[in-house]
Amino acid sequence: MIPLSKHDLKSIENLDSVSDEEILEHLPQLLEWLKDCNWPVFQPICQRISKLNSGFNTEIQNVLNGSDTIWKCNIVGHLFPSMDLQKVESFKSPLLNLINKATMQDYEEGLIDYVEIQLSRIAKGT
Repeated sequence: MIPLSKHDLKSIENLDSVSDEEILEHLPQLLEWLKDCNWPVFQPICQRISKLNSGFNTEIQNVLNGSDTIWKCNIVGHLFPSMDLQKVESFKSPLLNLINKATMQDYEEGLIDYVEIQLSRIAKGT
């Protein structure tokens, strides 16, 4: 279930057949593979994580509270758009915090644009 390389699509073939509990057990390792949206394993992992019903907030908030701007971009710009609105709403406070503590790099890499899109989505309820 955990890829050995960015091209290890075999390891993630059955992500949809694995229980949410099993995904949650390996969530920190799976989130590591969302550091680069160009990796072939990125999209299938992103899709499976977006289907989780609960139990993912702490791990995702850890990424959002971290210092890796690109990783945060990938979470807010790729994972969040594939999640149901109610799941994204649970991250409203961390999203606002990203804006309040934004660095120049956050603006340059597009993180703040992604954050504003998700906050607008929350405000509109769509």
